[in-house]
Amino acid sequence: MQILPELVRGAAEVELTPRGIRPHRLPAWVREQFPDGQLLSMESQPSGVRIVFQTTASAFELVTHPTWIAYTGAERPRGRIDVYADGELVVRDVLDSGDRIEVDLTSGRTALHVGEAHTTRVSDLPAGRHRIEVWLPHNETIELIELRADAPIEPDDARMPLWVHHGSSISHGSNALAPSEIWPAVAARHAGVELRNLGLGGAARSSIRSWPA
Repeated sequence: MQILPELVRGAAEVELTPRGIRPHRLPAWVREQFPDGQLLSMESQPSGVRIVFQTTASAFELVTHPTWIAYTGAERPRGRIDVYADGELVVRDVLDSGDRIEVDLTSGRTALHVGEAHTTRVSDLPAGRHRIEVWLPHNETIELIELRADAPIEPDDARMPLWVHHGSSISHGSNALAPSEIWPAVAARHAGVELRNLGLGGAARSSIRSWPA
């Protein structure tokens, strides 16, 4: 099935793409008002965004198409997808495909290398009804293509108090390897609140002003 926008939590909106839908943490009017390259890159990385649903399925698959930035000559860890069933981590899936944007910092040139879609698989869930949370990668842009399961998938109607968090690189997740381990996600789970993460990497900038003597 195509992924319904109402299954996506923690995003301002989703953009319809030829492949599926892409979550955005800032609405279109903000992106149009201030189309800064750094800001657009960071807000499209779905830090704190997750897919939430109810199901009696014993197995399901999520098909996505990630896009990540690589720097020539530097190794950087890929993004991950964390899957929770009834509050317990059941799968931590390292992304291994998608589109790579390679940046050469010495020349400033960029090159796009197109890749395949990625499939995250969950199996052997115990019998019964489960609340599933799929935490999307905090450090890669991702398109949500398809959600396949061996039983119906239904929206989760439970709502908790909303926490809108503002911050920069650390809140975005610069020191975390997994999306559910960014500190706002950990804090939100402990506090029992819905996270909307507006921590945007590179947003804490300082300026130097020279004054006339």
